[in-house]
Amino acid sequence: MNAEYQRWLAQDSLDPSLKSELLNMSAQDIDDAFSGPITFGTGGIRGLLGVGPSRLNQYTVLKALTGYARFLVKTQAIKSVVIAYDNRHQSFAFSELAACVLATHGIKALVFESLRPTPLLSYAVRKLSTGGGIMITASHNPKEYNGLKMYDALGCQLVPSEASKVIDEIDQVEDYFEIKVISKEEALNKGLIETIALDLDDIYLEDVLSLAKEGTKTLNVGFSPQHGTAAILGPKLLEKAGFKVFVEASQMDPDPDFKGTLSANPENKEAFEKLALLGFKHQCDLLMTTDPDADRIGIAVYHEGVYHYLNGNQVGVLLLDYMLKEKANEKDFKHHVMFTTIVSTDMAEKMIKKAKLHFVKTLTGFKFIGEQMELLKDTPFKFLMGFEESYGYVLKDITRDKDALQAMIAIAELAETLKKENRTLIDQLDDLYKTYGTYIDDLENIHLKGLKGKAQIQAIMDDFRIFMPKNFSRKNLIRKEDYLALKAFSPEGEKTLNYPPENVLKFILKDAWFVLRPSGTEPKLKIYFMVKEDSKEEAFEIMKELKTEVLKRVDAILESERDQ
Repeated sequence: MNAEYQRWLAQDSLDPSLKSELLNMSAQDIDDAFSGPITFGTGGIRGLLGVGPSRLNQYTVLKALTGYARFLVKTQAIKSVVIAYDNRHQSFAFSELAACVLATHGIKALVFESLRPTPLLSYAVRKLSTGGGIMITASHNPKEYNGLKMYDALGCQLVPSEASKVIDEIDQVEDYFEIKVISKEEALNKGLIETIALDLDDIYLEDVLSLAKEGTKTLNVGFSPQHGTAAILGPKLLEKAGFKVFVEASQMDPDPDFKGTLSANPENKEAFEKLALLGFKHQCDLLMTTDPDADRIGIAVYHEGVYHYLNGNQVGVLLLDYMLKEKANEKDFKHHVMFTTIVSTDMAEKMIKKAKLHFVKTLTGFKFIGEQMELLKDTPFKFLMGFEESYGYVLKDITRDKDALQAMIAIAELAETLKKENRTLIDQLDDLYKTYGTYIDDLENIHLKGLKGKAQIQAIMDDFRIFMPKNFSRKNLIRKEDYLALKAFSPEGEKTLNYPPENVLKFILKDAWFVLRPSGTEPKLKIYFMVKEDSKEEAFEIMKELKTEVLKRVDAILESERDQ
């Protein structure tokens, strides 16, 4: 690590801001920033901005882009790529670097003239028939992060089989300090950079608006883009659909420091603090906020005098119920397929089975859902919807990534229908619980930073990997699924799991489960929980017991690691 640190320090051409950062690093900073190359996660490459091979900077980005460009040259007949970016620090600079890297390899870059949402990038790849796409974003991560999402010719993030090819190319790239890239001026002169026409925005919005219904709307909607890419298209879409929209003005500008919000992540209630005040002021029935790249959406519902925050699974089952009713009268209804993930609620599976439709569970990451959507091509099966618990939904096969704008319209239309019945989304959710049982879920994020944190996360995974309890919280263990070994273990024996290998463990209990999964984009371990009971009181009691028991074991492992 010290040798690599000294090599960076010796570079005469090093960016001055990075040189200054190098000179002010502590020993721990050097360990963290020089622990190895930044790697692919669930959303491409994502990490802290800063100096060093473990951070995102123009040199590590240059190396990653060069590997992707070489991959495209070898695998794609179409030599063009769409590039979009969000409001984060360095996003615009990285987008220009991406265009120049592509041009260096003879690939035409089709770039948006300003910020655009991730779903529009996915849409544009297919609409413009390009060979791939690059989205510069760190999605819902804190302001210190940025990243690159890399897409295939179907507008889908790279699945492991394709990502591994890009990784192989990146590994073969020469020293990033030696990579030569043509200038933007030269690329423009060669016709290898082109700005995308603004009418593509309207074409996309019209496609999304097919989810809207005719008639006068009475719903008042409060909206925030959290300083991100939905600032223009979000309100425009809702207004075109006929809804009255009130925006949180302090969160409409593309501020990379997110100064107007406590959290830019719609999974956190803090993201709604100002929006709730706006809602009370304007008597909003529904509050909606997107994350900075507008692939995720969070909502809050005005019900009995207060705003209720719905999580990703709750919105997912509400949308699923809505889509089942919308498609029920179609001739090919029985051929529809719903996609979800192994960490999303089992309630969706129960609903699909009752409707006698088809469903597919994938690993975490919408790229796997996008991959499955493509497999419906040239079959009698039809796409119904896809969702994952992390606030991501797609309802029309026009994008192959999460699409907050699609979800926005469908949620608003459902809320509008319920309002005319003097009911809310909370009433509807309670009715679904009465029909299918009460399913509740929770997520525990255990933040463990740096090299030590990685070792601690691995120690936890290693311990649970060999752990085979008979029960948890009064619930018998039915099966343990190890997605790295691709084996399911149960009293009846072992079975093979048909998934790409991933470092994930799932413990399936009677009417409950929990999953351990290291994040692919942040220094943390995610532990997902789900419980199903007849009543909310029973469900919350079992959830509390289950979480306590699992986290007690995690704490014991961490304590043992600290002692060592």
